Amino acid sequence: MVSVFTKAFLLSVVIFSAGIAVGIWLDNSRVEDFRNTISKEEINFNDARLQNLYYQTISNSSEFCDAAAKANVDFSYRIFEEGKEIDRFETVNRFAPQILDQKKRYTLLQLQFWMNSVYLKEKCGKNYTTLLYFYSNNNESVSNDQNVQSHIILDFINRCGPEKFLSAPVPINLDIGMVNLLKEKYGITSAPAILINEKTLLEGLQSKDELEKYIEC
Repeated sequence: MVSVFTKAFLLSVVIFSAGIAVGIWLDNSRVEDFRNTISKEEINFNDARLQNLYYQTISNSSEFCDAAAKANVDFSYRIFEEGKEIDRFETVNRFAPQILDQKKRYTLLQLQFWMNSVYLKEKCGKNYTTLLYFYSNNNESVSNDQNVQSHIILDFINRCGPEKFLSAPVPINLDIGMVNLLKEKYGITSAPAILINEKTLLEGLQSKDELEKYIEC
């Protein structure tokens, strides 16, 4: 005859296992939703890139330049929202390692956006500041500094708007080829680090006053 204690133990095991199964299912569901969102953004941004390719090879029209700049700004709004969605997902995620793959894809989208912004600034004479924010993913030793730096950059985003300030976050420790290339080119060895207008590299936590020396709204 099964004792009361054995029954209680078996019931606890069943409940615990069910909880884990539900947690895994929810995390996988979130990953799938996030993957679908990223795929949509890739389609949208590839469309914007084709517009700019058309400008480079065929069109010399200033009107096209304005249209391409507007498409890039529109994309910056959407990708900013997706970044917040990633943060929310990482906060609740516990079981889905696929988040790293999705974060790499998101990083590549951010770098495409940055390269597009640099091109438009040079070829179309657009007047805005570009900024790459290099951070270390899941590194508790620098998390406080990175959180402070993120909020300072967010303040510039809200104050300047995407017409004057275009920023992209870039994790330095996810082994992404393009990121490794940028690290080597600019000598980036630690995080947080900030690259402004493809020329000025600032390493370590930067105050609002310090960044204001390089950013004009």
